[in-house]
Amino acid sequence: MSPQELASRLYDLQEEGYQKFHAKLLPGIDNVLGVRVPMLRAIAKELSKDNVIAMQIIDSPAQTHEYAMIQSFIVAQIKCPIDVRVQMVDRFVPQIYSWAICDCFVNSVKDAKKFPEIFLPLIRKYINSPKEYEQRFSAVMLLTHYVTADYINDTLELLSEIRGEEYYTKMAVSWAYSMCLVKFPELSLEFLKGADLDEWTLRKALQKTRESYRCTLELKEKMKELI
Repeated sequence: MSPQELASRLYDLQEEGYQKFHAKLLPGIDNVLGVRVPMLRAIAKELSKDNVIAMQIIDSPAQTHEYAMIQSFIVAQIKCPIDVRVQMVDRFVPQIYSWAICDCFVNSVKDAKKFPEIFLPLIRKYINSPKEYEQRFSAVMLLTHYVTADYINDTLELLSEIRGEEYYTKMAVSWAYSMCLVKFPELSLEFLKGADLDEWTLRKALQKTRESYRCTLELKEKMKELI
């Protein structure tokens, strides 16, 4: 399938009702067709079977949000050595322009679970970026793949280094801290007591933690000490 054929196929698959719904979730994004994510994943999986075709898709301009999503899925799953994967992920990150692409992409980068140490330099690189979605990439990578016993300390420290003031950056950081609180309450509470965190992010993190079904009454009480 050529890039032109893929673009045409996506137009054939669009759903008007879903387009209206999904577009509302992506304010400021005006190229949403309305193709459901499972369909995009299925197309990307098929395209990833042929590296030549897959690379043609990756290297072609993304005229629609769905095309960019497929590019992200191919980058995340095409068969390649781990060092090549890291390079491809690094190359794609600056192309992210919505929270949906960011979050679906990060969740698809399964190699980060298998080789967490190899992806840490990339996460550190984008923590210091001045761009909203590059910082969000780092935060979502941490909350998705690094809230573990082996990496919780690194995660808490790295999250505290993300200083972007943009909405989608701060929401991702809050979300990540809430995951830390739920999975490692004592350690995370102690860290947050001494962290130089802005009030909005802290309050949002506590709110999201309370909303989690895994948040115990004991944790809810202890979180009151943070405000």
